[in-house]
Amino acid sequence: MMLLELGLDLILLGAIFSCAYGLGKKILAIFSPGLFNDPNPETIAATGLGLAVIATLTFAVGLAGGLYSWIFYGSLVLLCALHCREIIELFRLCLQFPVNLLRSRATRMDLVLLALVGIALVSNLLFNYAPPTQNREMHYDLTMPKIYLQNHRIIDIPDDKVFYYPFLIHMLYLYALCLKRVLLAKLIHYALGCLCLGAVYFYARDLFGRRAAFYAGALFYLMPIVASLSGTANIEFGTLLYGLLAVWTLHLWIRSEDVRFFYCGAFFAGATLCTKITGIALTASFFLVALGLCIFHFKYTIGKILRTAILGTLLALAALSPWLIRNMIYSSNPVMPFGVSAFGWKGHETTDSEISNLKGLYSKLSAKKIAEGYHNILFGDFIYGGGPLMFAFLLPLFFTPHLRKACRLPLVVALLNYFILFNILPYPHCFYENRYYLVSFGLAAVLIGGGMAQFLRVWNYRWIRIAIVSALMFPSLTFSLLFAAKRVPFFLGLESRESYLKSCLADYHIVLFANENFGANSRVLLIGGNDVYPFYWQSRVVLATTKFYKAQGAGPVLKLLKNEGITHVLYYKNLYTLDSGGVLRHKVEKYNDLYWDLNAWTKGLLQNVYEDKKFVIFKI
Repeated sequence: MMLLELGLDLILLGAIFSCAYGLGKKILAIFSPGLFNDPNPETIAATGLGLAVIATLTFAVGLAGGLYSWIFYGSLVLLCALHCREIIELFRLCLQFPVNLLRSRATRMDLVLLALVGIALVSNLLFNYAPPTQNREMHYDLTMPKIYLQNHRIIDIPDDKVFYYPFLIHMLYLYALCLKRVLLAKLIHYALGCLCLGAVYFYARDLFGRRAAFYAGALFYLMPIVASLSGTANIEFGTLLYGLLAVWTLHLWIRSEDVRFFYCGAFFAGATLCTKITGIALTASFFLVALGLCIFHFKYTIGKILRTAILGTLLALAALSPWLIRNMIYSSNPVMPFGVSAFGWKGHETTDSEISNLKGLYSKLSAKKIAEGYHNILFGDFIYGGGPLMFAFLLPLFFTPHLRKACRLPLVVALLNYFILFNILPYPHCFYENRYYLVSFGLAAVLIGGGMAQFLRVWNYRWIRIAIVSALMFPSLTFSLLFAAKRVPFFLGLESRESYLKSCLADYHIVLFANENFGANSRVLLIGGNDVYPFYWQSRVVLATTKFYKAQGAGPVLKLLKNEGITHVLYYKNLYTLDSGGVLRHKVEKYNDLYWDLNAWTKGLLQNVYEDKKFVIFKI
């Protein structure tokens, strides 16, 4: 049964990405005819452009209240009919690629790397094709599109700051959910990872040659962080794809001196930011490097620099416009949830509280903690690191003149992206969220592929090749296989969906209780936490904001609950202690201290309908 479902989802996935390629290619042909001489960057750039357009159109349909299945199935059929020739062309290119790889003068090492990547592609597919169980995808990445679909339109979701973040990839997930295919949404992120693999491979081949491309592609796709993200419906691969395209087009601009490549890159830089707020580092890096190129490489006049910069900025804003428009409509602040006092733009209260709470933490760290943080950035943990080969083969690039010149641009952008992120991210995110640095990791893979190829030209010893293959197999491929093996019983139909979710989610019993006892129109207020898998709730789960925590007295609290349509309260009792003043103090986050007199209110205002060691659920 699951095999049939996978087959259908793969057909729909192929249709979406093929239509994106066709749409992007036609847009490039209209606005930049004859821009690409090489079909490889053109194919990836056209697909990325087409996906951004499809996401933007989905957003527009959502604003108009058109989130219905028949509309999206109809649009997919129409897109396929309009792009039949491009779909056949892409299918032919995809079939030719592995044939060309096998026909090339591949060494035994190349074939081993190809086999490892092939195994990883299959195992990551099995890892991916299972119900969502990661906190971020359940809390936000899939829940936001689900709420939009339930309302058949884009609506304001003011209770949680994350619902104001950039959302370009989420619109692709919304497209999949409108087709009534939850696992198709997860497959979109998997496919974006495959597209990133193609971008790394062809960019490395463009810079250093075919052999380096083999090494770069294998190193990238066998990174632990890539294996971990491949099984989720997160958004990191979207950020990486557009970041790689932005840098690649800068490289093509330098080579061809055709400024249209800069304009393409500017759009992709804006799209990078529209996928994830940390994309601002890549966007800033892109424009800083482009400015340097205008001044020192192309030696443009001031007037030409201004004209180029203005048009590039407009294209970046066009890619970013869905996020800006949605936030302006619902909050009058285009960069919500962040506040900008100079313009009178008020941020989300939760964001302000968290930033205030995190300020000053870095200055209190010991030298040992700082050293541990830097170690984590460079080498990471087993699951979210770059792997043992991350920096092992960079040095050969710097001792080879023609390679040193080729690696200059991606190295500068990777370092600049890292430097900006490290300085804008608060502790502990700057040290312990390596996924934020994924664009730098992807560029590093391109560079390391070149370094590895140069190293093996000189020291092509068998024991070195064995060491490289072993480092690619452990831990990344091993983890990928383990993640896949855990999902095989579900995939084969030996385990039910509910049984699988119970085995993966410690508190799934709360979801089952709520779905059995609460109506679909119920609204459940979360007090003290947010990790109760809102994607699986039939009821609407609402995260409490400051006004709920600070409210005092039965009358004001009841009025507040009724005004917000709250029917139930889920209270994280294990995260609170009662102080001598009658205030419930949160053990982790001080801004979640609660001023409710729960002992008194359970006698009339609140009815206890469920309680265990961790939670209490009250009915209003």
